[in-house]
Amino acid sequence: MYQGKQWEIISQFRRHSVMVQTDPAIWADLVQNLKLQTYRRGETIRPGGDTSGRVTILQSGVALVSSVLVSGKEVITQLNGPGTVWGVPSMLSANPTARTSLIAMTECQIWHVPRHTIREWMERDGVNQQKLLQYECKKGGIFVQRIEMLALPKIKCRVATLLLSLSFDIGYDSDGCVVIPLRITHQQIADLVHSDRVTVARIISGFVKKQLVEKKEGGYWIRNVEELYSVALDMI
Repeated sequence: MYQGKQWEIISQFRRHSVMVQTDPAIWADLVQNLKLQTYRRGETIRPGGDTSGRVTILQSGVALVSSVLVSGKEVITQLNGPGTVWGVPSMLSANPTARTSLIAMTECQIWHVPRHTIREWMERDGVNQQKLLQYECKKGGIFVQRIEMLALPKIKCRVATLLLSLSFDIGYDSDGCVVIPLRITHQQIADLVHSDRVTVARIISGFVKKQLVEKKEGGYWIRNVEELYSVALDMI
C-alpha cells in the first residue's frame, strides 16, 4: 500500500482498486507444512478447468485472473496480490471446476493447499472459517469497486483511475515520481477498463506526451499526480 508524499490524492483511489490482497501471515498456520513454489512472470499458476479442488495462496507477487468469454476471447477480470486465496468456491464444490486461470504477472511465490488440508483447518477452529468468509466478502467488494470504475463515462478517466488505484496498491516514491512496478500491457489495461488495446494505447501515449506518465524500467512512473488526478475526475 502506498505511503508516500502523494498520500492525500492517491488514497482517494483505493475505492476503485482492482487488486485483492491481504496480509499473508493470517494463513501461516494453514501453510506451515507446505512447500512454497515459485512461478516466473507469464507462467500459469492455475489453469482454467482445474478440477483438483485445491486452494492457492499467494505469498508474494502479483497474478492476474483470466476468464474466457463465450466468444472465445480471453480477458483479465482482476489482479491478485500477496495474501490472495484462490479456489475456495471450487474447493467447497462436490464437482470442482475452476473456470478462470491464474497467471503470474511478476515472479510469484505460491502455496497450493490440498482440499483435505484446508477442510481439516476449517473444522479445527470456527475462527478459520470466519477468516475465509471475511476474505471472500473482501474479494466480492473488489468486484463492486471495478464495476464502479467501469461506470466512469470516459475511457481516459478509467485509465487514469486505474493507474492511480494501482499506485495506491503497490506504488512507491522515486525521483519525484510515483512508481507502479508492474509490467502491464495496453491489452491488459484495456481488459480492466472495458475498452480496446488501440484506444488505451492512444490514451497512454497522450499521457506520455503531456509528461503525466513515463514508461520506464518495465513499469509506469507517474510524473504529475495532480494532473492525472484531474484527468481521472474529468476536470481537464
